[in-house]
Amino acid sequence: MSTASIIANYIEHNRCLGKCFASEETILTAFGRSVGNVPMRNIRPAMISQFLDRNGTSEETVRKKHHVLAGFFRFAVTRRRLRASPMPSYERKHGAASYTPYIYSEAGGYSQRCRRRLVRVPISMRTHCARFCCSCTVPDCVEGKLSASSSKTSIFRNL
Repeated sequence: MSTASIIANYIEHNRCLGKCFASEETILTAFGRSVGNVPMRNIRPAMISQFLDRNGTSEETVRKKHHVLAGFFRFAVTRRRLRASPMPSYERKHGAASYTPYIYSEAGGYSQRCRRRLVRVPISMRTHCARFCCSCTVPDCVEGKLSASSSKTSIFRNL
């Protein structure tokens, strides 16, 4: 069978299971255009790697494509359209984190606002409130012991 017909069967199968399968369909049709309408047995790991590793593709996109194609080839193997999956091995790249958290400073007045709010909170709840309300490390805020968490929402409504 050709790649296009097996892709169509796989998409139909997943939609019958109740899945939306829209983004997966896009990936699979792009893969079908990339390899052409060739028999499934002629697909090689190099063809799959070429589809996955396009220039400028983010690591998350490569991971998503790999996941979708692995499911597709698993489907083909279980339906006896292939003897073995041609999927190349995939190692997740662990790069530097791109997220830099914003740290509130004393200059922004955030700590002063936190102190004013926490003055109205009972001492036994201040640690709990500091964690969920203002997340500051002011010594006044982190005094006390952690108390029942069920009353945190009622405290914050009144502040």
